[in-house]
Amino acid sequence: MTKLLKNIILILGFLSSTVWCFAQSASAFESTLNNPYNTIYTHLYYLQPDSYDPDKAATTIYGNPENARQLAIKLKQVLDGKGLYVATSTIPKDSVYSDTLSKRQVYILFPKVLPEVFVEKADDGKWYYSQETIKDIPRLHKKVYPFGSNILLNLVPKGDKTSFLGLKTWQYVGISILLILSFLLHKILSLVGRFIIKRIILQRFKDKIPDKKLIWKVARMVSLVAVVWLLIKLLPILQLPITSSTIVLDGLHIVLTIFGVYLLLRIIDVILFYSEKITEKTESTLDNQLLPLVRRSLYTIIIIFGIINILSLLDVNVTALIAGISIGGLALALAAQDTVKNFIGSATIFVDKPFQIGDWIIANGTEGVVEEVGFRSTRIRTFDDSLITVPNGTLANMVVNNMGMRVYRRFKTTLNLTYSTDPALIPLFVNGVKTILEKHPYTRKEGINVALTSMSSSSLDVFMSSFFAVEGFAQEIKGKQEIILAILELAKVLGIEFAFPSQSIYIENNGTQPTTTQTSTASPEERLRAFLAKYEDGLDVKEEDTKN
Repeated sequence: MTKLLKNIILILGFLSSTVWCFAQSASAFESTLNNPYNTIYTHLYYLQPDSYDPDKAATTIYGNPENARQLAIKLKQVLDGKGLYVATSTIPKDSVYSDTLSKRQVYILFPKVLPEVFVEKADDGKWYYSQETIKDIPRLHKKVYPFGSNILLNLVPKGDKTSFLGLKTWQYVGISILLILSFLLHKILSLVGRFIIKRIILQRFKDKIPDKKLIWKVARMVSLVAVVWLLIKLLPILQLPITSSTIVLDGLHIVLTIFGVYLLLRIIDVILFYSEKITEKTESTLDNQLLPLVRRSLYTIIIIFGIINILSLLDVNVTALIAGISIGGLALALAAQDTVKNFIGSATIFVDKPFQIGDWIIANGTEGVVEEVGFRSTRIRTFDDSLITVPNGTLANMVVNNMGMRVYRRFKTTLNLTYSTDPALIPLFVNGVKTILEKHPYTRKEGINVALTSMSSSSLDVFMSSFFAVEGFAQEIKGKQEIILAILELAKVLGIEFAFPSQSIYIENNGTQPTTTQTSTASPEERLRAFLAKYEDGLDVKEEDTKN
């Protein structure tokens, strides 16, 4: 933030500033090269418009080769092109050791941004730009001035002292040309993008294209990113004052970062649109729920990287900031164990897929339809229309009964008949119920079981079981209703009544009242033998009944 404040002060004084400001005057300076300060000062001072003397600047190049003059100028152009402001007050005036391995006395101007450029103490006791720096100058210069733009630097007037508001006439002309070229490039790229989208993409993939406005935004943003990137590459040609160049380059890099983040977000939208088309063809509904989570995660990652890049451009110590966040994050992680547990539970649910969106599940007394699966929790809509939020860490450890995964839905019940029912009617009733189940369109024809199975305290119990082959709960309850109504109608036709829990009080005959007359004069033994005679050949049990 200190650099941001400094840049604001500098830009306010831009109109009245000079190209470079050095603490010493030329008359007081002695070019002895006996320390890093004098060497760097000599190089930069004699390449300023007011004191332009490239031969004196070339004396700082080690060995003083034939092209030392050109190398000194190119090195100055590299520093200006990258917007690196040399604060002379921070340069040491004593010998320093920076290379602890070779014990060479060196001083690096910008260790983080430009570690290739440094001065070194020679055998004669003087300081020069090192041999490594001299070898790297052509490569660095070509990198800062690509596309042959370094040729234009030879056309720039050297030592021109005339200026208006801190800029030379040719710089105003160059700024105008650069702005015109940027505008034309933006228009050309927009027209090309419009042609490609309209004539190729929209015609060939008319039915597969997402929101057309989104495609236009992507094309327009690509054009803006290209224009800003080109401005960053061509701006060093103008050789603006170092303070102004630093501010403008930092501003352009921030704009490029913002445009780049926006472009990546729109590209993600397009990719996820086609991903949604693919997931719609799959049977799993969790894929549809996973895409919004992926979108939010990618959005967060891209925006965080964009913020970190902008902070680094503003000279904020990102490493210290991240370290501080990490220390605080450790304490936060210890307090957020449940959150991590829920995140792992979410991953388990997405991998194992114990249920899908829309499934009816029962888990530890929680029953309802799965409505949303998030990174932290799962939302279940109960049949009372309330919403239950279950942490995924807890849900992953539960025994989940997924009713929505049933292939067939069982319909099991007991029909309670009164004891006054004529035994001869019961087989007819049983066969009628079985026929109702067999004829219903929702039932599976195999596995139908209907039989008189028990005699409870207040009823004769007919067990009934079958399976529905339906797609959802609505069809299931509709089928149950139709079958129950048919059974009630069957009972009415046969004259059978259903029992309900009741108690009967019988008054024992104490001998004062006449007993009921017997309907048969045969003895009990004779009546038993007559009844069992009907079953001398065994019970009439069919083979298919035994299989059931």
